[in-house]
Amino acid sequence: SYREIDPLLTSVGQEQATKLGEHMKKNWRNFEIQCVYASPMIRTLQTARFAFDGIDAKREVWTDIYEVRGPRKNGVPFPGSTRSQLATMFPEFEIPNEINEKGWFFKETVETLEEAENRARNL
Repeated sequence: SYREIDPLLTSVGQEQATKLGEHMKKNWRNFEIQCVYASPMIRTLQTARFAFDGIDAKREVWTDIYEVRGPRKNGVPFPGSTRSQLATMFPEFEIPNEINEKGWFFKETVETLEEAENRARNL
């Protein structure tokens, strides 16, 4: 089955993220959000942008936050967006040094479910 490597957020996703942001602003007034963490995947950064629009919080990209197996094209690892691409598209986010002009995902083997669970526990 075809799977787009690093797709944009759909219009439905944009609407859902915007509604989430409106819900948080209305119902979480006494909860201070200090930092927003997002994966370097384009749609997660877009989701964070829509959901946390107008919320004064630090924004950081974390390279260990990504879907199981990471970005792959026909089973081959895909390095993802480059540092300059992410900086241009998402200037409000701090981009870690491990993201360079070759991308951010360089794992050669397919991640197992157990490895993904361990990665998630270590965040």
